[in-house]
Amino acid sequence: MLSSNEMKIEDFIIIWLDENMNEHNEYYRDSIIQLRTIVNSLKTFNDNNQCIDFLTGVINKNVFLILSNTLTKMLVPLINGISHLDSIYIFSNAVLEHQQSMKSWEKIQGTYNNISNLVKKLSIDVKQSEHDLTPINMISASSNESLDEISCSFMYSQLLNKILISIEYDEKAKTKFINYLHNRYADNEQELVATKQFEKGYKNYSAAWWYTKESFIYAVLNAALRIPNVDIIVNMSFFIKDLHEQIKEVYMQKKETENLTLYRGQGIRDRDISFLFADSARQKSNTVGILFTIEIDPSISTVPYASLKDISYYSKKQNAEEEILFSMHTVYRIGHIKQIDNNFWAVNLILTNDNDVQWKLLTAHVREELGGVDENHALVPLLLKMGEFKKAEEVAFTLIQSTSELNLNDTMHYSFYLGQVKYVVGDYSTAFSYFEKAISIAENCFSSNHSALALFYNRIGLCYDSTDNHSAALLYYEKALNIQENNLISNHPHLAATYMNTALAYVSMGNYTKALSFYEKAKSIQEEILPPIHPDLATCYNNISTQYNNIGMTYYEMKDYSMALSYYEKILHDHKQSHFEVSSSVATVNNNMGLAYNLMEDHSKALLYHKTAFDIIEKILPSSHSEVGIVYNNIAFEIYEKSLPSTHPELAKTYANIGGTYNDMKDYSTRCLTIKEHSKLDNNRFHQIILN
Repeated sequence: MLSSNEMKIEDFIIIWLDENMNEHNEYYRDSIIQLRTIVNSLKTFNDNNQCIDFLTGVINKNVFLILSNTLTKMLVPLINGISHLDSIYIFSNAVLEHQQSMKSWEKIQGTYNNISNLVKKLSIDVKQSEHDLTPINMISASSNESLDEISCSFMYSQLLNKILISIEYDEKAKTKFINYLHNRYADNEQELVATKQFEKGYKNYSAAWWYTKESFIYAVLNAALRIPNVDIIVNMSFFIKDLHEQIKEVYMQKKETENLTLYRGQGIRDRDISFLFADSARQKSNTVGILFTIEIDPSISTVPYASLKDISYYSKKQNAEEEILFSMHTVYRIGHIKQIDNNFWAVNLILTNDNDVQWKLLTAHVREELGGVDENHALVPLLLKMGEFKKAEEVAFTLIQSTSELNLNDTMHYSFYLGQVKYVVGDYSTAFSYFEKAISIAENCFSSNHSALALFYNRIGLCYDSTDNHSAALLYYEKALNIQENNLISNHPHLAATYMNTALAYVSMGNYTKALSFYEKAKSIQEEILPPIHPDLATCYNNISTQYNNIGMTYYEMKDYSMALSYYEKILHDHKQSHFEVSSSVATVNNNMGLAYNLMEDHSKALLYHKTAFDIIEKILPSSHSEVGIVYNNIAFEIYEKSLPSTHPELAKTYANIGGTYNDMKDYSTRCLTIKEHSKLDNNRFHQIILN
């Protein structure tokens, strides 16, 4: 059986359905052992329904299905259309029936009556699928994308690779990975043997040999990078660094002077071999064959790459493919794309280098998000950004345990990171202790206006906010602002963040006017440095609108309708600026303005705003939604107000309808307020409506 952790990392799974399946039988047991030399994840079934239930529930994996001959005719028509079912293999020692009909099903790869031939074919097909899944990160050569439009996960994974290859590792890192492998392959004898060989034989200069050997290293690492599985990537970081250093060493020793043209298949120089891989891929109806051509100009390229001719597992074998292996943080630009044939394309790729302007901007942007720390201190904040809280805590705790108390700089950083982790998971008391330790070191070691102190003050302020101690939070935000306003440029994003934090604290204290002033400061910065459609800017507009609404409602309750309207108008103005003019909040504001104008007895304007609210709600809500009913009744009310005497029974019905809608929403206070404020009926009539 596969553990849940093991299932998460596998890209491929073999499913074997045979009505006579018995894993204790010697024949089946030996066959399973051979199949697991290809893929560690293997499930066996002797029940059709259980097998189909499992097959349809597989997520993000390619399935290779082995069927006994007797089940083929019944099952293949039912399952052939499942998208993640890669291939079907008919396996039986009996005389094969209905072979002609099998040819009509494209996923059937063949019929086999001995396990050796089946294993051989499966090995080829799995290798092809691994080639098809090889991750290549690209940015279009003509791209004008701004920083916020680039996938965050892509940028974070790139930075993670760079950080991991900059760290120094000891023998403990390898031991930790070995322990993981023992757990992973606990019931796979052959892989356990390979694990022991790796444990005894691996040296940091043999990384390429182990990577190219058909073993767990290649499968586990590539699958972890594709998913991505950050836990395994970090566990293998010592190997990632060793492989990078070996590629870099070969690159420096045998630096090419002539331009190279490579073809994708892990950078195979031979176009014909790559062509075969691409052509094979397009034979499947749900895939497109792509032949990647990679152009390298050694005079401008700074990305390390190396020929595996002398360092791979296959280097001493005859007729070995001459492959080129690139460092794992390699990025390409798309040059041109050309169609070769049906479902067959050629794509020209151009290597980026360390001097690529756009790439440098992207990297700088992500580093700024992490607080501008160097690579030695960037791993934990990056893991937090990626949402890997458990791994961030594990790494931070390991780092602080291995750091001498005399190393104040590292102790300060790691204490701060542990505080962040504890804050994110809601353990505020522990977070306080780590933040206070970091602040204590910083206050003793740095000047009073050091940028690190501003960051630490901000974080402990957030912690106080989360525990409802908003006064204490404001004290720390004020300390942070004193540093930032004196040391940063006036439109720095860190200033905007502190203004936002301060505003939120004032909101929690009910001081909306103060909150509004800090939101406005944050908005001024974000409008200057962010594109109009950036989500952070939209959030800021929304927060400002909320405070305008809070202030407007306060004036409304005080019956100062003119002031209430002035704040509602500010909300509409900001929504126009933020390009979010059609939303439920805009409809609510228009409705509130209609109510205010009604109480000022300007029914024409009241009707105009209620109709605007209705037009918006009609676009975004179903006709049966309660909000639609409220606005309908408000419109009817304004029409009746203009054309009927105040005591007319139709007005009473409209009051009742509005109140009834709020009643259905269980908003009883608004129900009473709406009816009573708008009603000019006598008290007896008012109470009669309330009781209906």
